[in-house]
Amino acid sequence: MLLLEEPELSLNSAIVEKLAPLFHRIQRQKKRQLLISTHSADLLSDKGIAPEEVLLLEPRKEGTSVTTASAIKDVTALLDAGMNIGETVLPRTRLSNINQLTLFE
Repeated sequence: MLLLEEPELSLNSAIVEKLAPLFHRIQRQKKRQLLISTHSADLLSDKGIAPEEVLLLEPRKEGTSVTTASAIKDVTALLDAGMNIGETVLPRTRLSNINQLTLFE
């Protein structure tokens, strides 16, 4: 297993657009499982990224919930309308309240 956290940081967007196909080749040729964390619209704009491959992690009082993008009806409807996975899931990651960033309340 290979874990890549924000692999697009400090890279030009033209290079970031080439990362998803590169990761796919690595996974296929080396038989490696890749886990990638990202907030990059450029990386998530690749047409080869399927909604069942994208996991959304959301903090909850009882712990973190994990949902595949394909399980979210709003996301699948937007994908069916022609949007890419980045356009559909990234808005869901925005904070609704800036106070969520505080460590202590």
